[in-house]
Amino acid sequence: MLDLALAALLVLQDPARIDELVKKLGAADFAEREKAAEELRKAGKDAEGALRKAAESEDPEVRTRARGLLEELEGPKPKRAPRPGPPPGFQGFRGSSVQVQTVNGDSTYVITPGDGAPTLTFRKKGEGAVKLEFVDAKGKPVQAEADSVPAFLKDHKELAERFGITEEGIDYAGARVPFKGGLFERMPPRNPPPFERRPPPRPMPPGNEERPPGPDFEPASEALRAQLGLAEGNGVTAMREGALPGLKRFDVIVELDGKPVGDPGELRRRHTPTSVLTVIRKGERVTLGGERKDF
Repeated sequence: MLDLALAALLVLQDPARIDELVKKLGAADFAEREKAAEELRKAGKDAEGALRKAAESEDPEVRTRARGLLEELEGPKPKRAPRPGPPPGFQGFRGSSVQVQTVNGDSTYVITPGDGAPTLTFRKKGEGAVKLEFVDAKGKPVQAEADSVPAFLKDHKELAERFGITEEGIDYAGARVPFKGGLFERMPPRNPPPFERRPPPRPMPPGNEERPPGPDFEPASEALRAQLGLAEGNGVTAMREGALPGLKRFDVIVELDGKPVGDPGELRRRHTPTSVLTVIRKGERVTLGGERKDF
């Protein structure tokens, strides 16, 4: 048994065998790609050199899988320090925006901070129940609920102060919106500096009032990444048909202009009318975009 184990180890360490496995990372058959990736994991550091070359491959499948395997070999990266919430009286960042969607009396407030922080969603039902959805310092989605806004302010005081939630509305990261009235100017600012002038709110996209509430994109879940063989932090799920030109609902975006992407905010910042998206749709990789005529 020991001789067989040693022989299997020597096969995995063979450079020619490793090169062959790297090529199979781009095979047409999904099962063959998965098997090759598993064999390269077993080879460990002996496959590192070949994987580094493959990480620059022109084949997006080979490139993405090679980079993911290298990340596994290198181990988890140190977490970035969390972004602190705004202190009391803070007026936020220029470029922040907010979208308000109301359907059958239920309102959803989606705030995109101008500093690149993850989007913040506050849902308020017609009967009064509210829910806050945000991303914590570890990059995990978090929810906080209450039966009403006053109950939320009492039960989740720290979160309310951090995200600027009051009985009148939301004032966070430069994005201000009241719960009543529909105009930013009707909500008194929190300790505004003298003579401050704020830019007018961004207009809602045509037909936006008919769209169901909720974000356009969400980070790919851990279970989905495992099914698709994606590295940690890679993958953004489209939650709407046409969230970007050519996208279908539940497409998983893995690359933007040849670089891995895993954060919805980063996707919005980097995307341009000529960007090229690599997505996984029904188990197959599809390339979208490029010249405007492709849209």
